[in-house]
Amino acid sequence: MSSVLADSWYARELRLRTVNDELTRRCSRRLIARSALARGAALWWFGRRYKVVALIGSGTTFKMFMLLERISCRRRRYIVLLEFIPVPKGSWARLARGRRFESRVRAAFQEYVIKPALRGALLRAHSLSDWERERNAAMFDVDAARFVFLPWPLVLEGDELPLYGDRQIVLASGRSLCDWPTIFAAARGQQWRLLIVCSGRDLKLVERLNTDGVADVRHDIPLHEHRDMLKDAGVYLLALEECSVSAGQIRVMDAVRGGTPLVASMVDGLRDYIFDGETALTFTPRDAERARRHVNALLDDRRLGERLRSAAFARARKWTREEYMRSIGDLITLAESEAR
Repeated sequence: MSSVLADSWYARELRLRTVNDELTRRCSRRLIARSALARGAALWWFGRRYKVVALIGSGTTFKMFMLLERISCRRRRYIVLLEFIPVPKGSWARLARGRRFESRVRAAFQEYVIKPALRGALLRAHSLSDWERERNAAMFDVDAARFVFLPWPLVLEGDELPLYGDRQIVLASGRSLCDWPTIFAAARGQQWRLLIVCSGRDLKLVERLNTDGVADVRHDIPLHEHRDMLKDAGVYLLALEECSVSAGQIRVMDAVRGGTPLVASMVDGLRDYIFDGETALTFTPRDAERARRHVNALLDDRRLGERLRSAAFARARKWTREEYMRSIGDLITLAESEAR
């Protein structure tokens, strides 16, 4: 039996074998590239030859893999989940933004497919928040020792702190769990310019909130454009809905790498990433008034902004992307040694 089969960008970075290495026909590789369902099925099928299968614990590929695992009951521990972010029962409706049928289907799939499949097959699961370890262990009836906390890195080795933007611009962006009503409420009546970058899925809501034109709105822009906007902004406003899941880490990373002072709602998912008064100014979720005060404080006091952004960058350099990847590799190696 071979050692490790992996999926996603982690496989490329760690130079692990992938499904493509198992496929001999070009047409099969094209199908796998285009269809997450086919990729999940192939990953599960070829996984029988490997001691460990490592994949990201979300998305369509993961769900297809877990469905087949639930049906087959291979009765061996061989799965390593990376970035595993399960959703507690009370949060599905909020994540689905009122789509009740969708939220019920997703909750049922997690409870009756993923949970029983993982109970007997999970070797290790990677958590992006420390507090999730115990919570997830209880949710899935799995030994807490199988959950490992490795925080998302906020900088790369060799990154340098950029120059401080000198504009009265506030940027708010994101694809998931964005609290757009709070962002717009914080901006109304202010002198600063608000830039919004949202997903196409949130565009109708954002446009409805922006009937008075308080914000300039963009959606689904390339990553390099977003980075340029961050460097020009005087403040990055990160308002998230509280759903008790890991969220917002990549947006914190973007702010830290862009050298932009951060104002953020202190949701559970950011507890391990931002520190009030040291690396960011925080507010209770949905508190638009406090968010507005923090934004104005940073725009009015460049020394405060310089202190926060410099401290955030210095703290982030203690745990770089390269160190994170080495730790992910160590996690998979540990799981491999325990696999049977």
